[in-house]
Amino acid sequence: MILSLDKTKAFFEIPKTGSSTMRSLLLPDLGIDLVGRSPHIQRFAMADLYRNQIDPLATQEELDAIVGYAFWRDPVDRFRSQCSFSRQYPEALMALFPEIFGDTSLLAISKVKADTKRWDKTEYDKLSKEFRDAVDAITADMFYERVWNRLTINPIMYPQNLWFREGGVVALNFHDYDNEATKLLTLFGGDPKTKIPVKNASAEFLPNLAVPVELEDMIRSIYADDYAFDPR
Repeated sequence: MILSLDKTKAFFEIPKTGSSTMRSLLLPDLGIDLVGRSPHIQRFAMADLYRNQIDPLATQEELDAIVGYAFWRDPVDRFRSQCSFSRQYPEALMALFPEIFGDTSLLAISKVKADTKRWDKTEYDKLSKEFRDAVDAITADMFYERVWNRLTINPIMYPQNLWFREGGVVALNFHDYDNEATKLLTLFGGDPKTKIPVKNASAEFLPNLAVPVELEDMIRSIYADDYAFDPR
């Protein structure tokens, strides 16, 4: 979460909603970086958080006056982004497909270290042909099934309504990102003429995998409460 320098606004970082881009715009000059992306930091928890970390914000009136902002993204689109993002991490692929990548020999014969956190297009091209062939052989159905099963165990994709349902947090439309980011940047005291960069999306160089219709319906069903806060 990022607090404005005048301590009247807060930006909440919901995973897979363009938070990395917004962080690059607000920090370090326009905001105070507080506590990462915990979904439990909501209006009902703000008072304790601010009393512990911000001085001299102490009165309840000052705390209640803070307006929160967060981007809302269609859950199916979030899931698609999560999958595309996961394909660029060797560790993620090994965890998702141990029967294919559990043996690090595929990486060992490449020019990319096994502990590479994330590869870009250049690094991917340096991977061994065997490794790239193994990645390319993973079908969309296989990949989405594994990622979905993984998310049910380790819920990276927390429901967005956790941030919005208590009130006091304004939902920004991710699907109009440049305009909404410019508005938020201006609210934090930034220059509205600033060019909005493209962070993680620019690194998603692997071919997009179409989400199966059945899985789309399942995602919409499980994240149904999120749609109540759709700002579109």
